[in-house]
Amino acid sequence: MSPPSPSRIAARALAICAVVARAYLEEASADAHTEQLRKEIRGFVRELDCEDALREGERKLLDRPVGRLSQREQVDASWLCEGLAVLGWTLGRFELPLPDDHVDPKQVVDSLGFMRDEAAGSLRTVPTVRPPHELGLAQARLTLVRDRLRAFATEPGRVDLEALARGAELGELVLAGVPLAEGDLRIDGRPLNECPEERWREVLDAAEERCRAIAWICGGETYGFGAA
Repeated sequence: MSPPSPSRIAARALAICAVVARAYLEEASADAHTEQLRKEIRGFVRELDCEDALREGERKLLDRPVGRLSQREQVDASWLCEGLAVLGWTLGRFELPLPDDHVDPKQVVDSLGFMRDEAAGSLRTVPTVRPPHELGLAQARLTLVRDRLRAFATEPGRVDLEALARGAELGELVLAGVPLAEGDLRIDGRPLNECPEERWREVLDAAEERCRAIAWICGGETYGFGAA
């Protein structure tokens, strides 16, 4: 598949902003004003002409009244903020998070001008994206982190990523953005094999979302709610 155009990436980013914002409304479902806010979010997507950027499941989620999402739907939709951060970085609006960074949903949504007509409109009409070599390097870096965590899940123990990188294409450039401790991936200031399981699995979940997002940007299948 061909990589999406800058305008498609911008539209997709704003559509996912809506999905993430909708997911977090569930936390305030008892508030009488929350349903009105859902309607405003839905209207904002239409006004920006991002309707075609929504997946079918996302459209249904946005149309569903507050308080009607299952816990699984809420969790899956809120996790999209991890991939949204990658889209935001691609558009030059957000810093690419480190593997163990917690992405703040409000910060990434605000960086894209969501629910602010002028800011979101400029992103929608005149989007710019990072050059292909930067996108390719980011994909390699995000994939390295994900694959290291996947391997650790099946075979715990320390691996010297620095040594492995010496013989790999772009190895040193890829590792330049990966935090290391004792040569292996570093999480929360400690080597991966010293990190609690609950925490490294959380980082793995984030890495999976970020990899799906950058893969779509580089020409893979679509990224979003309900995507495998």
